[in-house]
Amino acid sequence: MNSLGKDDLDRETFLKIPGQCCARIGGQVHAFCLMPNHFHLVAEWIAGTNPTNTLSTLRMLDPLLTPTGVTLSWQSVSSISYFLERGTNLANASAFIRIQSNLPGQAGLTMWTDTNRPVVGPAFYHVGIEE
Repeated sequence: MNSLGKDDLDRETFLKIPGQCCARIGGQVHAFCLMPNHFHLVAEWIAGTNPTNTLSTLRMLDPLLTPTGVTLSWQSVSSISYFLERGTNLANASAFIRIQSNLPGQAGLTMWTDTNRPVVGPAFYHVGIEE
């Protein structure tokens, strides 16, 4: 059986992660249960979307590589401002840096092109809600 951590210290450290992630990207943990080989999480995100509609989520769509950069798009609403972050090494504790702020949301879909993407290696993107 796979385990979430090798000892109590690992499990205690793991328990801090959901709260830290929610605080960082605009959310709140309502319930969390750590089981021996998996976990349950109930969280709410500040996205301005309709929680009763499964298509109404803050979801980044597949990026599109263009001659001028990487075009990013995400499901959005017009009353929300967004930010974008990029990371190149997810093992780093501060993996993401902000590359754009105060992007006005468009009804349905918002797009932005990263014209300074890394030429070598992977790039990871994160979209979030401006508060």
